[in-house]
Amino acid sequence: QSKYALESLKKYDFESCDPVHTPMVEKSKLDEDKEGKAVDPSHYRGMIGAFLYLTSSRPDLQFAICMCARLISWSSKRQKSAAISSTKAEYIALSGCCAQILWMRSQLTDYGLGFNKIPMYCVNKSAISLCCNNVQHSRSKHIDIRYHFIKE
Repeated sequence: QSKYALESLKKYDFESCDPVHTPMVEKSKLDEDKEGKAVDPSHYRGMIGAFLYLTSSRPDLQFAICMCARLISWSSKRQKSAAISSTKAEYIALSGCCAQILWMRSQLTDYGLGFNKIPMYCVNKSAISLCCNNVQHSRSKHIDIRYHFIKE
């Protein structure tokens, strides 16, 4: 575990940080750093994932890591149905993405931030056309009905 921790610290340039006895003070508030530079989201997710793994054996890190991890809407799980085609896989992924966006929009609306349209991106043209077309095709009849709410 210590080898993994050292490799992770090196990978994300935290080698020069000074060790402390408590990783983070209680009741701290994480705000936007106005003078900070933008961070690559995939780099941030990778860093959080690497350090979340360490919390299983290092409960002293859990509070600080989880404070940073709560800012990510991220899940990686096996799909409940086997995708026969890449179109079906993308369509199911778009459905999950849409559900996350709707949930986030409702949360942000509760905080007073309103959004009319939130874009979703997909590179699979067949999945996009399947979303935009309200007609049921023979090629989409095998897709479970719970994923079709995306058409709305």
